[in-house]
Amino acid sequence: GDLLDLCDGNLVYRCDLGRGITQGLLCPFHYYGVPDLVDYQQIPWRSTRFDEEKLSEAVETQARAQNALEQWRAHAGPRSRTIGFCVSQRHADFMSNFFRAAGLRAVAVHTNTQTSASRTEALEQLARGELDVLFAVDMFNEGLDLATIDVVLMLRPTESRLLWLQQLGRGLRPCAGKARLQVIDYIGNHRIFLQKPAALLGALGLAVPSPNAIPRMLRDRTYEDGLPPGCAVTYELAAIEVLERLFPTPVDALSEWYRAFTDNKGTRPTALQALRAGFNPRQHGSWLGFVASQVGLDTPTMRAWTRNGEFLRELETASMTRGYKMVLIEALLRLEALPGQARLDDLARSFIQICARSSLRGSDVSVSLDDFAAVKRLLTKYPIAAWCGRRDPERRPYFEFTQGILRSGPGIRPSHDSAESDALTALITEVVEWRIVQYFKGEDSVPAPRSEQPRRKRMHERFGAQVALAQDEAHDGGYQLRPVVVEELDGETSVIVPIRGAGRTDEVVERLLTRLGVLGCRIERITVEAAASGSSAGVDLEAGLTYPIDPAHEQARGLRTAIDNAVAALGIGKRLRFWIVGVDIAALNRGLADLERS
Repeated sequence: GDLLDLCDGNLVYRCDLGRGITQGLLCPFHYYGVPDLVDYQQIPWRSTRFDEEKLSEAVETQARAQNALEQWRAHAGPRSRTIGFCVSQRHADFMSNFFRAAGLRAVAVHTNTQTSASRTEALEQLARGELDVLFAVDMFNEGLDLATIDVVLMLRPTESRLLWLQQLGRGLRPCAGKARLQVIDYIGNHRIFLQKPAALLGALGLAVPSPNAIPRMLRDRTYEDGLPPGCAVTYELAAIEVLERLFPTPVDALSEWYRAFTDNKGTRPTALQALRAGFNPRQHGSWLGFVASQVGLDTPTMRAWTRNGEFLRELETASMTRGYKMVLIEALLRLEALPGQARLDDLARSFIQICARSSLRGSDVSVSLDDFAAVKRLLTKYPIAAWCGRRDPERRPYFEFTQGILRSGPGIRPSHDSAESDALTALITEVVEWRIVQYFKGEDSVPAPRSEQPRRKRMHERFGAQVALAQDEAHDGGYQLRPVVVEELDGETSVIVPIRGAGRTDEVVERLLTRLGVLGCRIERITVEAAASGSSAGVDLEAGLTYPIDPAHEQARGLRTAIDNAVAALGIGKRLRFWIVGVDIAALNRGLADLERS
């Protein structure tokens, strides 16, 4: 299982390699990504790894060993103490013999006592500087203090990102007289090498917009400003070109990652794992539909998908102003009532238990979790009403709510087969876990691919106007404003103003207040929402605004100040949401449609 899932993706504290180096807990390093001479495309892949015999044959060549020696001499320097990670015992013996023939002090350490040097003696000699290179096979990946190591030489392809980071970490212990660690890493022409730069940049805490952005980052070296003090990351141009040929087009990136994950793990990834890998699970329209197209569903699960695909797609795409809809489904799952039925009182108790698990969830609920009656009213007014209003293509409702009982409607089709029922529960759980984590990360954390953008625009045109307020312009106050969207969700109408940057909101608020005043709207409440953390802050409307709104009035100026204060209290990725009453959404759309030209 994933420990982060137990916390709803709420990462409270992180201490990665970058922070460890900055705080002096680890030593800085210089990393060199160099092109591999081996043609990995010709080596058979057996389930989750290369065929060891064929791989050993491919890497045990004079040309590759000579290249490794040259790389070591170029980057290691005199009297460097090196550990080299090899493919096999035979490979380690081959490399130690080659380096000794070149006049270096080298040994191989592995489990074959006939050809291996003594493990304890070799480590002591390396620490005393009596050895130049120790070639190892699966012996020093973890649990060993090798503070005196100056160089890590990675001579093997690594199927596991975790194992690769463990090997890198063998030399990161600080030591007197050790200025930095030198890392020499081979980059070959197989998809498993794609995870190396992603693992390295991620471990340093550097933001990677998407996996496909990595080759451009390496070419342009845009990551350099974010490196910890004393660190350097250099990829030879030929190595970058190898990676560029491996990276698929954006449309196929998810498919390629999916296949690599399945090959390495022996099981398919979940939607949440795809999200955490930097992909939009809905890149192909439907995550579960995509998994089905990859033959990733077993027979009972495929039957569950075929029988209830429309409801599962609805779960994947349902819009969320707050997390209520998904938490309601989670409450039904906890009660083992999906498919089935549950009393409102039981749903409210389950809802409260779920939301009380963390402050992040609790802060998303607009009423006190201690007020049982208020929670029941909230569930009835918002998520229950919203789900009961949704229907399958044949107009059959997914849920029905009568006499205080929420029931699965004819749009959800149960099965008498226990394996299929369990599979449906697992699919619903997978989607709900993904949607909840994505919600709390913020809706902008996983952008839609280009193929989805026209459909998104049509959705906005259907449910609300999309209006540009000085889109992508840097105003004097410092804010950059994105399109304003009018939404009608869960029976309430709101005008959303996404912003980024820092400064004052005077211009956008003044223009919006002016137009809302002309339309005769009333502002019921204003919230400022932080996409990155999922937190929100209310804006004090005091005694309410005087209508029609006069932006020049002292009261409106005070409102702008209150908004600025609320914005400043939250992190980046903020948006303003004005909750509107007194006008229907069609009139609001028409009234705001020409706002950019006003």
